[in-house]
Amino acid sequence: MISNRQRQVINGTILGGSSLILPINGKNPYLAMRSSDFNWIKYKAGELFGLSPNNKICQEKTYRWHSKCLPDLKEFEIRFYKDHKRSLNRDSLDLLTDVAFAVWYGDCGHYKSEKIILNTHIWGEDGTNVIFEFLNIVDFTCKIVKERNNFRIKLDKNSSKEFVKLIKPHYIKA
Repeated sequence: MISNRQRQVINGTILGGSSLILPINGKNPYLAMRSSDFNWIKYKAGELFGLSPNNKICQEKTYRWHSKCLPDLKEFEIRFYKDHKRSLNRDSLDLLTDVAFAVWYGDCGHYKSEKIILNTHIWGEDGTNVIFEFLNIVDFTCKIVKERNNFRIKLDKNSSKEFVKLIKPHYIKA
C-alpha cells in the first residue's frame, strides 16, 4: 500500500519527468526514475521504500530506480496520462502538497537570479499552460518562458521566496 507521503513523492516525481510504464501484456504500471545525482535518487528511493522489489539503484548512463508493477499506480496513470501519453489537467494538480512541490523542484527546477524556474517541456505547450494557470490560482506569480526552444515556468522573486519556504522542510538539497 502506498502511503500519503509516498503519493506526494510520486506526484512530484512524475511532474519532474519520471515515467509510469505499462509492460507489454501487463495490467499495472511501474514507476521508472532516473537522475545524474546519486544522492537525489537515493533519497527518493528511500522515500518510496517498499514499492521496489529490492530498492536497488542501477547505474547506466544515469542512476536508475524502478518500482514493482502496482495496482495503486493506476491512479497516477489516470491523472497524468491519456492514451499512454503524458497529459495534464487542473485536477491532476489539485492534490499537490509541499512534499510534491519539493520533489518536483528537485527533479526539474533550478534557482537563477532569485527566481525559481521549473522545466515543463515534457508536458508540452498545453501542459505548461495548465501548470501556469494552476500556479497562478494558488498565488504564485509566474510566466511561461522558452529557453533553448523548451517550455519553462519562471516564478517572480516574491513567489520564488514563498516557493522556497514551502519546499525547504522537505528538500534535502537545500
